[in-house]
Amino acid sequence: MNQAEVDSLVRAIPLVRTLLLPADQLNESIRTWTPYAVDEIVNSHEWSFVIKKTSTTSVIDQAEYTLSGANNDARTIINVSYDSNEIERWRARDVDWKLSGRATLTSVLGWYPSGRTKSGFPKIIIFGTPSAAKTIDYRYTRNNMTLTEFPSAYGYVVASGVVKRLVPGYTKQFDEDLANMQRQDDGAGAEGIHPILPEVVVNRNNERAKLNGYT
Repeated sequence: MNQAEVDSLVRAIPLVRTLLLPADQLNESIRTWTPYAVDEIVNSHEWSFVIKKTSTTSVIDQAEYTLSGANNDARTIINVSYDSNEIERWRARDVDWKLSGRATLTSVLGWYPSGRTKSGFPKIIIFGTPSAAKTIDYRYTRNNMTLTEFPSAYGYVVASGVVKRLVPGYTKQFDEDLANMQRQDDGAGAEGIHPILPEVVVNRNNERAKLNGYT
């Protein structure tokens, strides 16, 4: 989507008109808060449209790896496979249990997120230290999503995220819109969503405005 779409969606929300801001000041405010709204949304969930896949190569006798992504864009790691076999993500409280009674590991059994580098890239530890150079495939969420890559069908949530920074008390509506977006994305994925048309958004916010005494 683009900034013009966000501008239009924000202006369609009746509560914005109660701010009585000059047009140029409103435009500046919308454009200032749009990237913050996008970042908040993107970082709140493992969205289907921010997931990528890439690979690295294991090093003999090396257990810890930095997974920086295909373009230094990794934020969180979702899945890891070793030599074409997906390996289980272990939880911190389960590590001792899973390793108990094993003098040595003869195969790669699992992985565990071990923190981040100073640059912010995720690190993992592989349990069952590689004894040969093998391919490590991994899926991850990106850290560099921009407005132009954001699905237009979810533009109403970006608009809602902008408005909550302009209108006191709009946070609840944003939270509802964000939860609805998560349900849509989890159910259908970015390619299969049913867009919520701007008219629907306008009608919904008109009703909410009337309940709050605005016309």
